[in-house]
Amino acid sequence: MFNLPLNKERIVFLSEGDIRSDSRILKSIEISSKNGSTNYGFGIVDRIAFNKLSKIGTNANIASIELSSRRIGIRIVRYLFGYLEYLFKGFFFSIKCRPTLIHCNDFIPLPLAILVKVFTRSKLIYDAHELESNKNGQSRIIGCLVFILEFFCWPFIDSVIVVSESIKDWYRNNLPPKRITVIYNSPYLIKKNNYNDYLRNKFKIPKDHKIYIYVGVLMKGRSLIQILKCFKTGLINKKCSLVFLGDGPLKSYLKKNISLQDCIYFHEPVAHEKVIEIVSSANYGLCLIENVSLSDYLSLPNKLFEYIFSGLPVIGSDFPE
Repeated sequence: MFNLPLNKERIVFLSEGDIRSDSRILKSIEISSKNGSTNYGFGIVDRIAFNKLSKIGTNANIASIELSSRRIGIRIVRYLFGYLEYLFKGFFFSIKCRPTLIHCNDFIPLPLAILVKVFTRSKLIYDAHELESNKNGQSRIIGCLVFILEFFCWPFIDSVIVVSESIKDWYRNNLPPKRITVIYNSPYLIKKNNYNDYLRNKFKIPKDHKIYIYVGVLMKGRSLIQILKCFKTGLINKKCSLVFLGDGPLKSYLKKNISLQDCIYFHEPVAHEKVIEIVSSANYGLCLIENVSLSDYLSLPNKLFEYIFSGLPVIGSDFPE
């Protein structure tokens, strides 16, 4: 499959998503590569993410697999066989890498990570991208099952990474003592003048309009419907335009509820390293996370950093972080 440099740190990054479009994992790969490690990644192909694949951290052997079980019609059977297929293929991929360290991203790959750890006697880092047992769209039963999974996997984990101080405190208060490090979902800070007229030129936005921008997944829990109503009902000054940068389940609904005179525009998703340049051509950033889960309430989202690094004032939720 590939030659193994046995005298170097060998790190396997496990994810249930497409690593090629996950900026947090890609930055981890890039940093570990600079530190002399050899990196391997295993995840699942995300067809939607192909138009925003990043160039960050590509110095790695990344396997993004297609699950043949996706063709099964019955949902619960599809999920069961899909997970078994993921475990099987991920295990043999990881074993061939002979890792000295496993970097497990989120809770879904945890059982796989522990299997590989036992067989290779490697170290295991658990990188929780959210408060995994209390997330937006997650039922209470699923949340309890996730917490039980984390609890039983906890003794096998050597170190934990979380995304905010509040989530760090939550894990410390609800699980046995473990070394926990906070690493923010922050892009790289590029110290240069990014200001430009990109959005104004792309959408033919009048020069006297202020541009508000939302970056991220178009989904429930992000105040998108409330934002739309503000612009449509005149609660916002009429000389204002709104840009949604991203994709998601609410996109069709949002598009159906606007007209040409609303000055509301949609920008396709882009690679993560292009976001700040585009955002800097707006005037205000919208980061209105709703309190729909404990993970959301304690979050410190990457879009907040992207707005700040672009030099934009932020209209955000009054949450702890």
